[in-house]
Amino acid sequence: MHENDQEAARRITADLAYFADAGPRWCAYMASKALLIAPARLAFEAEMPGMDARLRTNIATLLGAGFAALHGRVPTTDEVVAEVAEFAATTAEHAEEVSRDDSLEALHHLLAHPIGDSSLGQWIARERRDWIEKNARDESPSARILASLDITMSVFGNEPGFFLARGAPGINKIFERTKWEQGGWMHAIRKYEGAFSPVNPIYFSNIKSKARAIGVRFDILPDPTEAPIEPIEPKGDIKLPKGTPDF
Repeated sequence: MHENDQEAARRITADLAYFADAGPRWCAYMASKALLIAPARLAFEAEMPGMDARLRTNIATLLGAGFAALHGRVPTTDEVVAEVAEFAATTAEHAEEVSRDDSLEALHHLLAHPIGDSSLGQWIARERRDWIEKNARDESPSARILASLDITMSVFGNEPGFFLARGAPGINKIFERTKWEQGGWMHAIRKYEGAFSPVNPIYFSNIKSKARAIGVRFDILPDPTEAPIEPIEPKGDIKLPKGTPDF
């Protein structure tokens, strides 16, 4: 805590002794300043545009409450600007964490979507396994599920990964009534450290044309749990499992 600095250690010890005695008075003082926190938070939020709303509120609350506790009043605009600048590096670190968390949360929501007896992540993993073992075929359940959602993959190319067509109706449907609806999932997933933008448009069999896509490396996929599909001739129509978006 004091990194072996004897002066810092003495100050910490003295402060702890003071608060051990002054605890009730300190709590009463802090409670008396509680009504200052809301206007102080708003003052800080006004000077912190262009960042995630939740992060802005959290950081502004911390800075506003700290200022109110130390000074017993709401900060002036100049004081807010100075403190926002002073803590910019710390705020940026937290912003990176929020960005990573949001992208992973969005991807987990997508991959956990239930389809039939499994999750979308499992169907993607199975399709990749079939490509690696040279058993992939267009009529397999995994291939048809992914095609219906405008998801494809490249296992052996220069950009290995699975690809999500931008604005894909099926993926949009999976994200309905979430914070990533109306295309918000594209912005979130692009921030994932394993995501990339393919150099060229990607061909999607469902729309029979090429389209811009978001690539995601295979690292995030689970291990496939179902036995590999045997390369046999299909008989009759294969129905898509329950859970595949219908649009």
